[in-house]
Amino acid sequence: MKILKSKYHKQGYIYLGKSQKLKGKHKIEQLPIKDIWASVPKCDIHRGKPFYSEVLKDIEKNGLVYPIMVIKSNYGEVLEQKKKWGTKLCNVPFNPDTKELTTPQLVCWGGSQRIRIAEELGYTHIDCAIMKSYNQAHKMQKVFRAPYEHRWYK
Repeated sequence: MKILKSKYHKQGYIYLGKSQKLKGKHKIEQLPIKDIWASVPKCDIHRGKPFYSEVLKDIEKNGLVYPIMVIKSNYGEVLEQKKKWGTKLCNVPFNPDTKELTTPQLVCWGGSQRIRIAEELGYTHIDCAIMKSYNQAHKMQKVFRAPYEHRWYK
């Protein structure tokens, strides 16, 4: 087992204050990369700038700063998100016609590029901050992106 550890690995949680939107502490678990659906397509270029290759270089140099955000979801909830976000999400990792909608599915909802990079670098597991909902993870993405705004998001 080769784990890509975040800067919060030893602490075992990430704390983002008492914000009602983010709900304080989020447990960190080391989950198998093969079991997590990277929900967003690979992004080589973002806003006209190289993205994936730059994130790869940053992880090789500095390691994983923040854990990826994962929701312990199920097929039915994944289908709801796919309906909401459409082509912004990858195809679902199951056949919706042949599976029970309550079947569990781990969903990366913040860190799809980083999970791909971890796999590319030979990691089998990755630090994951466990989110309670898609909405909460979506809001937390802004917090995790803030230190990188000047590099990739503006």
